[in-house]
Amino acid sequence: MIRFTRSFALLCLAALAALSIGVPRAFAADVTPWKSVAVSVSTDPGEAVLIVSGTLPEGTPLPATVELAIPSGGVVQWAGEILGGDAAQDPEVQPVKSVRDGQDVYRFTLTKALTGQLEVSVSPPVTTAGDVNTVDFAIPAWADFPEAGVAVKIPASAALSVVPTGTAGLAPDTATTQYYQQEFTNVKKGDLIGAKFSYTLQAAGAAGAPTAAGTGSGLVIPILLVMVAAAIGVALVVGVRRKLALNAPEESPSPARQKRTQAAAQAATQSRAETSAFSDDDDADPLPVRTDTDTPSADADDSADDAPRAPRSNVALIGTLVVVGAIVLAGIFAASQGGKAQTTNSAITKTFSNQEACTTAQITLAFPQGTDTANAAEQMFTALATVPSITKATVRTDSPSISVGYCDSTTTEDAIRAALAPTGFLVAGSATAPSGTATGSAEATAVTN
Repeated sequence: MIRFTRSFALLCLAALAALSIGVPRAFAADVTPWKSVAVSVSTDPGEAVLIVSGTLPEGTPLPATVELAIPSGGVVQWAGEILGGDAAQDPEVQPVKSVRDGQDVYRFTLTKALTGQLEVSVSPPVTTAGDVNTVDFAIPAWADFPEAGVAVKIPASAALSVVPTGTAGLAPDTATTQYYQQEFTNVKKGDLIGAKFSYTLQAAGAAGAPTAAGTGSGLVIPILLVMVAAAIGVALVVGVRRKLALNAPEESPSPARQKRTQAAAQAATQSRAETSAFSDDDDADPLPVRTDTDTPSADADDSADDAPRAPRSNVALIGTLVVVGAIVLAGIFAASQGGKAQTTNSAITKTFSNQEACTTAQITLAFPQGTDTANAAEQMFTALATVPSITKATVRTDSPSISVGYCDSTTTEDAIRAALAPTGFLVAGSATAPSGTATGSAEATAVTN
């Protein structure tokens, strides 16, 4: 009986050992794989925020057990499900933490949404040397993912030291921030999901910043023309007035008046002579000589010749002001139109700069039913403003597409597609770069350890 009891006890211990070995494998098999994961981090001074999220395939039955991982030592501030509406309504969860391959892995169950998220406090992944800021950030993939993406929030005034290529690019966020983002495909466990790039901060409105072609860059030349025209007009007016003042002739009576005045003087002289011959008083006062101003008939005859005339200086001044005003108004009109999108039939065009395009990218679009195409075009123009060397973009609404003129010595079509991707109007799959092993921060796939 004792031997049986001991044998039974040994069997129980063996069974427990087998169960203890087999439980993690069975437990791990219950994890639902993500369709895609996204990693974003800010570069705010002090304490940055790391957000790691995952999305399950459409139609995945709930509840579903999932896992998200963060660098070891990170402090989770919030974990929960993303419903896609008011953030205050997103349900919070209590994940279970484990350490695996040097990472903190958090497991929880989704019951209401297909997207789960962790928000973590981390140190800003940026170092500064002089004017150059370098971002070097990555986390290892804790499983295989068909798709992954990384986004790093940087100041809106940041200008990249190297123009991004592949699926990397800049995307607008707010008036003070923008995102450096990159997409990855066919990510394998252990691949690094991250980004490495450098940037400098430009003064507000600085010309030549490589991150923006600037919606107002096309206004520079018209504004300069207006200023030059105004300066020339002022100088011309002053010069004309001075010249007319110096060359103006002294006023003199008309030839007709001069002739009649002389005749009247001679008649008066003759009259005095005749009168003096018959006068007994040698001391008598001579008859007064009537001048042309005292002769009404002379005034009547000269009215046509001596009618008031407008000074020639005023006529020239008015003409000059009219010409200068026309030039200034034309310049102001050109300046006001330089940064606006122009609509012609089914084309919406915006000019970003007056430079000639080196090449043109033709990209197919897809507008959902009921889309306000004018608003959609403006969204795409805003996105393109972050790409350097864009000259002109035209959105066709009849056959949805966008043609973008640019200089291929400083940017690429991939960078243009990456900037337009967040608008959601690109045809599915049109912005996906070929898969492959990546080296560096500007390639389309994750970096393999």
